[in-house]
Amino acid sequence: MRCLALAEQLQHQGAHILFLCQALEGHMAAVIEQWGFQVRLLDCVDWSQDAQQSVLALTRMGCIDWLIVDHYALDQRWHQALRTAVRKLMVIDDLANRALLCDVVLNQNMAVLEAPYETLVSPDCGLMLGAQYALIRPEFRRIRPQALEKRQGDPVIKRILVSLGGMDPDNVTGAVLVALSQIPWQTPPVIDVVLNAASTHLHGLRAQAQAHPLTVTIHTSARMSELMLHADLAIGAAGSTAWERCCLGLPTVAIQLADNQAVIIQALTQLGAHLAIVAEAQTLVEDIAEQVASLQTTPTRLRQLGRQAASICDGFGAVWVALLMDPVLARDAQAVMFIPATMAHAELILRWQSYPETRRYALNPTVPDRQTHFQWMQRKLVEPGAYFWLIQHAGVAVGIVRLDQRPDQASYLLSIFVIPAKYRLGIASAALQIVKRLRLGADIYAQVMLDNQASMALFKRAGFTHIEPDLLVWREPATT
Repeated sequence: MRCLALAEQLQHQGAHILFLCQALEGHMAAVIEQWGFQVRLLDCVDWSQDAQQSVLALTRMGCIDWLIVDHYALDQRWHQALRTAVRKLMVIDDLANRALLCDVVLNQNMAVLEAPYETLVSPDCGLMLGAQYALIRPEFRRIRPQALEKRQGDPVIKRILVSLGGMDPDNVTGAVLVALSQIPWQTPPVIDVVLNAASTHLHGLRAQAQAHPLTVTIHTSARMSELMLHADLAIGAAGSTAWERCCLGLPTVAIQLADNQAVIIQALTQLGAHLAIVAEAQTLVEDIAEQVASLQTTPTRLRQLGRQAASICDGFGAVWVALLMDPVLARDAQAVMFIPATMAHAELILRWQSYPETRRYALNPTVPDRQTHFQWMQRKLVEPGAYFWLIQHAGVAVGIVRLDQRPDQASYLLSIFVIPAKYRLGIASAALQIVKRLRLGADIYAQVMLDNQASMALFKRAGFTHIEPDLLVWREPATT
């Protein structure tokens, strides 16, 4: 699923995608094709045969710019065999437990530091580490403002989402339902359970749901983003869906179902974003009931879980990874990137805003005092419908981009500036191209002073059109 999220973003940027998968029981070729991608199934018995078949499949396609490998059992031997068939190779990894021969390692687990990879990759290998690179589908970032706004009020557990992996072979879902039936609810919540239609426990869980004292719905075909949006609490596994829950600020009781989830659970627990339970515990039912019951009676704790979760992941990981693979360049051929603004940047941004060239065409020409500026930044950084980034050129911060949700909550107002020392390098133009890759599912407006002809021309070149003399708009193309 995380590869599909990245493939979808790359396809949006014009890439042609091919999936290579082994023809093992439970393969997802049909799902991949439903998403509109080609897939070729390999029938092999070991890594060497796998490499041979992969090289053959890729060679038939011609020149491959990037090969993305998401497979814990493949190491530098397989990577070496594939190097001749591709220009660049990226490994998606969670374990840091084997030697890798690649251009980039992507590990979206927050607890990972560079140190574990020092002996596993070459010195020139790029590292993308942390939840800011979590590969999440665009539907989650599109509804993030709505989800965060929903969680601004007094939290009450009215709806619980239970999602413990599509197949849930150990039927942990059944234990969760038992636990939820034992809680003395002040207001009985509605329960949504997500399960694969092929799960061997589906029939038994449907019977359990029908006899349950709470209203329980079993979903075998569900839009997860919508269920997360409407939920007040999740009980879920600590796999890749953890980042989706964080993106939407959904408080979670996380159950560790596999060893490779331990790192994610530990990190999220330490940051106060999840409550953790180990599935193998003999007291699993009691542990779940205790944790959920405590959240019912301590709404401030529930609210804090959601806020901490939302601060970890904003849902743009696939955009940033795809941007590294297919960079937007300024006129000097240097890459332009975005990084999230933080309070650590407040002093720098205040200095930039004080430049006469910056204030000349600002809608508010008055330079803010330090206290006003810091208060504004503190408010803006936690505002549900606001995005705030620094523009980087050749790895150095040179300006800002901000998107503020307009009153209609269906569009954004764009603010952008580049420091005078970096004028005429095409940095602002490159930044606008990145904005168009964000896929917010909303129109983006820009208000420009009438005598600011340079900015008028900049936005027009980027595809913005006039709707009023001082107001332009870029309408995001509809997606299928």
